[in-house]
Amino acid sequence: MNKFCRKIQLPFEVNLKNFPPTNYEERVYMIRPPWSTIDKKLISFLSSKNLHVKFYEIFYTPPQQELYIHVDRNVYSNMTKLNFCICDPLSVMNWFTPKEQFKKKMASQTMLKTDYLRFKSEEVDLEYTECIAGWYLVNAGIPHNATNFTDKQRWTLSYTLLDLNNDPADHLEFDRALEIFKECLI
Repeated sequence: MNKFCRKIQLPFEVNLKNFPPTNYEERVYMIRPPWSTIDKKLISFLSSKNLHVKFYEIFYTPPQQELYIHVDRNVYSNMTKLNFCICDPLSVMNWFTPKEQFKKKMASQTMLKTDYLRFKSEEVDLEYTECIAGWYLVNAGIPHNATNFTDKQRWTLSYTLLDLNNDPADHLEFDRALEIFKECLI
């Protein structure tokens, strides 16, 4: 089974009128949109599954660029994000396995002040690649990046989900996400 990503079809249309943004700086790769822009139907749908949006961000990958290889926390996990991506079919997301000597990393902080682990390309081995255009569950707790060697912009709207079934609430694990969203999997 694919442990990296799964395409889903939500049972309703999500209001994405403010996505992608039109007012942004070309060099900025991460944007924190206002909470007021999250579609209320999406929040209600996630709440019905006992999920909460902990963090909400936009990733931008300009044409002919790639994002750095990273893990979305300061530890390895199977943390799931719900992503909506607008991209060329040749623009992809990649997942990697760190080479043994590079598994222990010191955390860094993103421009949005969140912890992450960063890797150089020579520190990892490529495991899986897929174009994630549309709605996807993605495993962000293992090394990954996006490559956009096309002439089009790549935009990703990303929701970090908390599983409220855990006490205390923690990030939604990928296997659990597949179970929760099983009726939406494509």
